[in-house]
Amino acid sequence: MQLNEDETLDGIGSGAIRIIQKKNGYRFSLDAILLASFVTVDGRVRVLDIGTGSGVILLILLSRKATLAGVGVEIQPQLAEMASRNLVLNNMQERAYIVNQDIGTFTERVAGKECFDLICFNPPYRLLGSGKINQSEEKAIARHEQRGSLSAFLLASRSLINPRGEIYFIYPASRFNDVLGAIKQAGMYSKAMVFVHSHQNSVAELVLWKVSQATQKRAQILPPIFLYADAKGRETEQMRELVNSIVPASGDE
Repeated sequence: MQLNEDETLDGIGSGAIRIIQKKNGYRFSLDAILLASFVTVDGRVRVLDIGTGSGVILLILLSRKATLAGVGVEIQPQLAEMASRNLVLNNMQERAYIVNQDIGTFTERVAGKECFDLICFNPPYRLLGSGKINQSEEKAIARHEQRGSLSAFLLASRSLINPRGEIYFIYPASRFNDVLGAIKQAGMYSKAMVFVHSHQNSVAELVLWKVSQATQKRAQILPPIFLYADAKGRETEQMRELVNSIVPASGDE
């Protein structure tokens, strides 16, 4: 596939997935890899990836289960076009498609007509007015709550998820109370959480969440993830196994 001058072609995990992304614009981060590894696809049929970006999470999930089909919703036209090309590049265009819309418009259009078994998202998590807004519009929209927020994504998911379906997302640990409030506002319940640390002596930086509409008396706090062996940045064996296992070499039929 022909690349534009401002694009790169990168591999993920075992190299089974190839991703076109901008050299200097939005590029997927470790957050996406962590989230994709956390999602359970067993028994799931239809997946919705909100704010799909270049389509990396959607592609990883499709690669893990041959019977999975999906939709990626992306508000930015250039990223939506890139995600569509990534589906073609990985021969996934018959199993998934990309919609260039904001999640509110998409929900109004399909709620009551389409239902998803699994919804995931890596939402913008920086509050407007906090931190420096990136000069790259792609990065700014992806990182700051300019045109999407956790609350908006959860409320939309409530209208689109199968009553027994599950919703997965990743968010900064520092905004733990905000997440609890957003989950309650959406009428949902926490099912499981994983705290992600840079290393064993650091505070948690991220939290992986699994929520659903089903009443949950207790939420599982699963074993934490440590990314690096020490402050010098040497990867842990746990981190290496996580990255290498996101796309099984033999596939998952």
